[in-house]
Amino acid sequence: MDVFALTAENVSAFYPLLPEDVRDPNTEEGIVLLGAAAPEEDGSLRACGTAVLQMVDEDTWFVTWLLVAPEYRRRGAGSAMLQLACELAGQMGMQILSAVSVEPESAGDDPQYRFFKKHGFALERCTSGSYSVS
Repeated sequence: MDVFALTAENVSAFYPLLPEDVRDPNTEEGIVLLGAAAPEEDGSLRACGTAVLQMVDEDTWFVTWLLVAPEYRRRGAGSAMLQLACELAGQMGMQILSAVSVEPESAGDDPQYRFFKKHGFALERCTSGSYSVS
């Protein structure tokens, strides 16, 4: 599995896995797009996951999107993108990396919450409509 920051040259291969409002990696400063790709038999790479990181302030990034195509789930793509996100945050001097999800009343049952918890994140706050892990 290859994981990397998306660029104008490779982002179009990941369009089906990205929200429309962030499909241009140069659209907005403070947004980083990540992609995970799996090798095909012919040597090409197949897009299998994306993550969107948004800088909120000088020391906080939010993971506003993390999606792995169903056929590639539970193969390490999400974990690899989250690891790269943490590495990039560290390189930029970020002290906090957070993720937001919905339905706080059922956080323990939410696969996204369990994913972040498995990777060492802890529930930071719970507000109406969302919770934050860091």
